[in-house]
Amino acid sequence: MRPISTDRPQGFKTAPKAKKAKLPKGAVLISIPLFGGTVVFVQSKADYDQTLAALTNQPYKPDPDAIRMAGEATSLVSDEGARVYILGVFDNNLYTLVHEAAHCTFFLCDHIGIETRPGDANETYCYLLDGIVQAAHAQMNPPEMVVEVQEAAEE
Repeated sequence: MRPISTDRPQGFKTAPKAKKAKLPKGAVLISIPLFGGTVVFVQSKADYDQTLAALTNQPYKPDPDAIRMAGEATSLVSDEGARVYILGVFDNNLYTLVHEAAHCTFFLCDHIGIETRPGDANETYCYLLDGIVQAAHAQMNPPEMVVEVQEAAEE
């Protein structure tokens, strides 16, 4: 593995290919269409930490002072250039999923050279975000509130 370069975006580290790493049982691999790369979707902080440790080949040391987060996103790249994005949603909330998927999408756009700026027509960003959210949401158990809103809309 090559060392982390300071010119990479925040959260960008080195990693082997996700398919070869020993990931937690609950981890779901989502292939990114058109641009390549893999999103590893997990629904617990423990699975997130285990995934990060497996992909970086480094033991995880939990920070006892860390604040409890609703979700987290990290981008990694292998020595061969394979891109992996860990998408963690720990509160089973659709809004957290969208927020963390946005981070993954911004990481991806940056990695492949697509600029994303507020106010620009970011169709590429929107399609990437849509694909990641749809694939990950299909794996989630929606919170009761979301189900109730959907049922009310159908009436």
